[in-house]
Amino acid sequence: MNEPSALRLNLLRAGYALIVVGQGIRLAPQLLDPSYGWELQRSVVVSMLTAMVLLSALGLRYPLKMLPVLFFESRGRPSGCCGSLCQPLLRGQRTSRCSRWS
Repeated sequence: MNEPSALRLNLLRAGYALIVVGQGIRLAPQLLDPSYGWELQRSVVVSMLTAMVLLSALGLRYPLKMLPVLFFESRGRPSGCCGSLCQPLLRGQRTSRCSRWS
């Protein structure tokens, strides 16, 4: 089996590092503050995102074995952003957030 080039492995590692740093900065204050109260749905979301960050940190060491994590994360972001931006347009409402896209 052919091994991927060092450039491709480093590009994968950069993607994992972006997830770890970006989500880590956002989630760390919530996880480290014991007085932060969560409702059930929010705690499930934070737990899932924390698991993604930890798996992405593992992807820094094993970039090819953790490739499904990178695919999952890269597919979820654009579709979620597009869905939230296009919902008012589909309902016929125009907001300042989506007026530049139509």
